[in-house]
Amino acid sequence: MLQIQAKIVSNTQIARGYFKMCLDAPAVAQKAEPGQFIYVHTSNEYQPLLRRAFSVHKISHQPPVTSHQLKNKEKLKQMEILYRVRGEGTRILAEKKAGEELDIIGPLGKGFALCPLPFTLYPVLVGGGVGIAPLVFLAQNLAKNRKPRTTSLRGRPKTENRILVLIGAKTKKEILCKDEFERLGCEVKVATDDGSQGFKGKVTELLRNILASRSPFPVPRIYACGPRPMLKEIAQLAQQYEIPCQVSLEERMACGVGACRGCVIKAPSSRLPRTASLRGRHASGQKTKKPENSFVYKRVCKDGPVFETGEIIWE
Repeated sequence: MLQIQAKIVSNTQIARGYFKMCLDAPAVAQKAEPGQFIYVHTSNEYQPLLRRAFSVHKISHQPPVTSHQLKNKEKLKQMEILYRVRGEGTRILAEKKAGEELDIIGPLGKGFALCPLPFTLYPVLVGGGVGIAPLVFLAQNLAKNRKPRTTSLRGRPKTENRILVLIGAKTKKEILCKDEFERLGCEVKVATDDGSQGFKGKVTELLRNILASRSPFPVPRIYACGPRPMLKEIAQLAQQYEIPCQVSLEERMACGVGACRGCVIKAPSSRLPRTASLRGRHASGQKTKKPENSFVYKRVCKDGPVFETGEIIWE
């Protein structure tokens, strides 16, 4: 974890109410992992008092500029965040110009756990709204580390491995990052509430259809980020189809380092089976008895923001 003054390289509006900001922060970018976040002081004034948390959206590499970097073939890393203007903090952030500096702390939190091959051969990434933000950085890492499959899988012919990305939005005007995923070689499917582009309905319904048909390929792991109701539905689907699933939670934070415990969620204690965290039932279908102290609190900023779905009591 570092605290630095990061220079703004660009701050661009990409859709109505949505912005991408590129920061020159190589020390933080070098340490960042997919799913982690930075904590930004949006103003030099006392208000807003608290920092704002933003997922690391993307890491970009810049050509070396000094003789030392040229000699050692070093590349400078810049970091991007994607945000939606929702309140005073993000409104101030949207007015920032290239060349200004921001006080940032990061990288913070626990990111996505990238499983060893072959389990990362066919990952499915699901993002809703601005929840798509951390999934681009995740896709960057998955695309960089993927390897061609050399053996058949469950009787299927050998094919090039793919990353499937499902993007959910209200309308086609709010679809984010589709081109970025496609440039990484991902297969992208879109769901819009009004049917203006792609599948008409929720992105969870699109996921349900894909899992039901097991098409276009087997799904060994799901990674998701978005609104809590969406993540709860995905957790239920993952449990139904017995697919490991990691979700990145969106939560308001105060300190960002786990000290204030203001962003806690309920998680099963060691005496409550994780299979009961969704419906209060054992795998056998029998209702679980709720023991005393059947849950513990986990901090989204410190223990997360990424959790296995079985680590969360979905209320």
